[in-house]
Amino acid sequence: MSREDFDHYLEDQIRLVTEKIADTRHAPGDPNDDVSRGKLLVYSALQKSVSKQKLSNQELGVLGAVNDVLQMLGLIDRKTTLLEVMSKSS
Repeated sequence: MSREDFDHYLEDQIRLVTEKIADTRHAPGDPNDDVSRGKLLVYSALQKSVSKQKLSNQELGVLGAVNDVLQMLGLIDRKTTLLEVMSKSS
């Protein structure tokens, strides 16, 4: 996937989950809002990371945890980071 395609994917996902959160057809505090907020945190952190923006400590923690899991599963090399993989695909 090209960097441009990945950027578009992230933008689309951020828009979709933001719309879900703002949807007034469900009750305030709906558990699905929490799911959407969790997704929004990951997508936003990824988007900020690939565009070289400063990440909050929470965003750094989320991406660090995702990185650790991908390394543990062998999906990325233990000497490589998720951010390095993403920058190579650009």
